[in-house]
Amino acid sequence: MGGSCWRKSRRSWQTRIKLHLVCDGNGLPLTVAVTAANVNDSTMFEALINDVPAVRTPSGWRRCRPGAVHAGKGYDARHSRAYLRRRGINARIARRGIESSKRLGRYRWRVERALSWLSCFRRLQVRWDRDSGRFSAFVLLACALVCGNRLRSPGHAGGVAVVVGSYSH
Repeated sequence: MGGSCWRKSRRSWQTRIKLHLVCDGNGLPLTVAVTAANVNDSTMFEALINDVPAVRTPSGWRRCRPGAVHAGKGYDARHSRAYLRRRGINARIARRGIESSKRLGRYRWRVERALSWLSCFRRLQVRWDRDSGRFSAFVLLACALVCGNRLRSPGHAGGVAVVVGSYSH
């Protein structure tokens, strides 16, 4: 997770990172990964899906896999679809050059909302640390705070579908 995300520009050291976020059907962050901005989204797909924890359903048994995965065009790859097929998960990934991502917007807004919740933390808006481990620890702490605040609010029920998205800044 992480690696070296710093690069030297003409004026100063700059960082380019990408947050890969997996949310449940209601936008609650389940897992997050921090990578350099030039890492392809499809290379992180399997690791993100493997990190999704087992979710307790209303009937009491634990569900070890989501029912469906909604993902953007950046996650479209043959090996990603084959991986989901092997695990018995419905793949709802927009195909590059074939499908428009307008229909994906019905689900994508949940990830965007979770990313906006994370951007409320000032420590994540401007990255001062050169150490990627420390920055990813702050991202995980922010996700824990968002989950705590969200679960404390009334009317939250977990969804079966999972939405995957990334944000680069």
